Amino acid sequence: MLTLKITRSLNYNPGEWDKYTFGKVRVAALNIARLRPHMADIKIDPTLLKADIIHLCETWVSEEQEGEGVFELEGYTAKFVSVGNGRGLVTYSRGNFQHKQDVKEDDYQITKFSDANMDSIHLYRCFIF
Repeated sequence: MLTLKITRSLNYNPGEWDKYTFGKVRVAALNIARLRPHMADIKIDPTLLKADIIHLCETWVSEEQEGEGVFELEGYTAKFVSVGNGRGLVTYSRGNFQHKQDVKEDDYQITKFSDANMDSIHLYRCFIF
């Protein structure tokens, strides 16, 4: 009988991100390069969905579009810092994290989320030509 030892599979060798550990926080950050066409991917991404906070930049979302249902992520609360084409942030949070502050300028956006033990700050600097 042939027995195979799987040494590189995530199923058999989960990394620290994949192990649930009480008291640890998972923070993900990603340049999404337009949120709308990638929203379906985010909703099924098993790695991203383990995060307690998901910071996405370069969302290309306008303030008028923020309330559209397409941008909802089950189990998370969304907070947008929308500036429009080529810019913007959205943070999806869950658990005890609360939105604290935003800075919204044409060439950079910053958002801050906090819980009792830590702050998570996401900054996006865009270049205007």
